[in-house]
Amino acid sequence: MSTSTGFDIRRTGGRIGAEILGVDLSTELDPAVVTEINSALLEHKALVFRDQDLDDAGQLRFASLFGELTTAHPTVPSVDGQAHILPVDGDEGIRANH
Repeated sequence: MSTSTGFDIRRTGGRIGAEILGVDLSTELDPAVVTEINSALLEHKALVFRDQDLDDAGQLRFASLFGELTTAHPTVPSVDGQAHILPVDGDEGIRANH
């Protein structure tokens, strides 16, 4: 499905999940694009953005477009000095692979 702002949404699951194609999250996004991404999130509950090049600051900038940021997790430690980022790089064993 193509949106009015020019990116595509591809459903990935039977009940939840969609892939967003044609959006570069490392750039400043037009408010209309953010609105359509938010609508897709509300409809599909989980979104995938493949092949994005975002550092921690870019992740925080993108996430903040959708509201106030919360802490990463109530019981799992966040990245040192970054209360809003949860490490999922697999350094703690195979947990990130499951």
